[in-house]
Amino acid sequence: MTEQPDPQGPTATLPPQSANDTSAQLPPAHSPPKSGPMHTRTGGMRASRIAGAAGGLLLAAAGTARITQLRQIVRRDRRKPPTS
Repeated sequence: MTEQPDPQGPTATLPPQSANDTSAQLPPAHSPPKSGPMHTRTGGMRASRIAGAAGGLLLAAAGTARITQLRQIVRRDRRKPPTS
């Protein structure tokens, strides 16, 4: 029997092939749990999107209030007779 040289690079550690030509299977890869909290970037993206939307609504409300104030001032100034 001749010896084969060691292969170059990373290899899996498996037992040699059996006499009836079947080989051992690699163990299944680790799969993440199906339930429970997700620990990914989506949580941060979701929080950022909610914060952006809340900031936009706050800015729109403040802008509307300021425009209303300015309109009231303009109306008030129109009603007053000019002083001389």
